[in-house]
Amino acid sequence: AVGVAVVDNRVSATLGGDIDITGNLQGKARDAQGIRVDALGANVGGAAGAGVVIGVAKHSSKVSLDVASGASLNAANIDLASISEAAVSLVGRGGSGGILAGVNATIMVARDDSDSRLTVGDNADVLADETLSLSAEARPHVDIYSAGVAIGGLLSAGGTIAVADSTAKAALDLKNGAHL
Repeated sequence: AVGVAVVDNRVSATLGGDIDITGNLQGKARDAQGIRVDALGANVGGAAGAGVVIGVAKHSSKVSLDVASGASLNAANIDLASISEAAVSLVGRGGSGGILAGVNATIMVARDDSDSRLTVGDNADVLADETLSLSAEARPHVDIYSAGVAIGGLLSAGGTIAVADSTAKAALDLKNGAHL
């Protein structure tokens, strides 16, 4: 059995021109689309049974909120955010058996290497009378479960490999001449 899911979203928002308001200004780019993969397999043979279960779940979205070069944002309170917070969940279960022998392998790989970026462009003004909040956040959540069973009258062999990895990144980039 093989189960594979890859989420590769591109989420972006750009604020440009002149925005001058008396109230609150909020801008947000966010990816929260999680994935779940269930890889399940079973094999039973008369004399012998052998099975392999492979599962892959990967989140590699790019999220960005940009204040364009030369833009002017003015408000009482400004809250700008770029957020990647999707959950990656992978479950693998395999089993095999036979009267004489059973062999099983379960291999699972779950990964989050998403990227979240907030950029204030060259010579852009982001001016708040009271509160200014700029944030780029990566909140990866990688969850993995792997189990395998092999049953045989004379021979049973099995192995389970589970790899969970996160290299998610977040960056706040202030370009030349940006005014806060």
